[in-house]
Amino acid sequence: LGTMGSKTDEDSPGVGVSRTFVNITKCFVGAASFELPGAVLHGGIIGSVIGILLLGVMSLYTLIVLASCGHLAAHIATTKNKLPTFTEIGAAAFGKPGAIAAWIAVLATTLGVCGSYLVFITSTLAQLLGLTQTYCCALVLPGLIGLSWLRSYHFLAPFSLMGLVALAFSLVVTLVEAWNHGSHFSEIPPSMVSFNWGTYPQFVGNAAFLYLIHSVILPTEQSMKKRSAFGVALTPALCLVTVLNLCFAVFCFVCFGTNTQGNIIDNLSEGHIKKTVQWSLVIDLYFTYALFLFPVCEILEREFHLIPNPTLDQPEPDTTWKRNALRSLLVCLTALVTLLVPDFSVLTGLSGGFGNNMIAFILTP
Repeated sequence: LGTMGSKTDEDSPGVGVSRTFVNITKCFVGAASFELPGAVLHGGIIGSVIGILLLGVMSLYTLIVLASCGHLAAHIATTKNKLPTFTEIGAAAFGKPGAIAAWIAVLATTLGVCGSYLVFITSTLAQLLGLTQTYCCALVLPGLIGLSWLRSYHFLAPFSLMGLVALAFSLVVTLVEAWNHGSHFSEIPPSMVSFNWGTYPQFVGNAAFLYLIHSVILPTEQSMKKRSAFGVALTPALCLVTVLNLCFAVFCFVCFGTNTQGNIIDNLSEGHIKKTVQWSLVIDLYFTYALFLFPVCEILEREFHLIPNPTLDQPEPDTTWKRNALRSLLVCLTALVTLLVPDFSVLTGLSGGFGNNMIAFILTP
């Protein structure tokens, strides 16, 4: 961990601590916030509180370790890259088997997370516009492909801030609706107050989705102006997100009781307020999608030698269209995931259960 403060990190051009804090917070507080009340239904109140806190502590540790591994891998001769990707770290640690395992984890995580966001966007638009989810998917793809062509997090920071405002508005409206709905705590069975063992594994998958940001941490940390200050941005972001999401999830569950839906937005009363919340979240997740797609795009481009390592020459001029084509293909793959698993709660559970456990709690340590 001592390499996090090395002199080679400092005073390089890049993103500051505040923007990094915004980007990290934005990655944490997307669609996961609105499926957490449903996760509490599956885990029980006490079990959910303990589970989310444990996941938060484990995620903070593994995120810092992963960033530190990036510094260590940069000093290994076989890596040949001062800004190694997750797969290059896997290769530096365990050779080809490590690289393959890292590839599987990164692709599964990215397709699962971005696919979940796309499911939320398309299913919500289908309700708002009265169209089929498939048609809505085709409608939003061109814009997502355009966002995927961005080359730097610097350009995404303003969109992240706008997304945070939209998300905050949606959370406040949901809390007010839950408050007006009144407490239904007395109607909650005892098993859902303590530990709901029968469906606890489902809770773990949905709750883990909240912390599924390991695939974006390396490029986020590497894009900082002073990389030794990464922990200053990460720790408060994770603590803030954990406390706020935990309070939000438990409060909504207590108010809506056993009628809590997999997507808490479905519990809101029909009307203009609900539609405004839905539009806000569609805008929010539209730009969050690009943040999560960015890391795997860089990994694929390096794998196919479409971008240079810092110590090598610049790529040929014709690589721009190849990079854009590759990124467009990746967006289309997430659309395919959306069509194959169109249920938001199911896809987030699969993504959190498999992707987060593999990339965060197995490979990184």
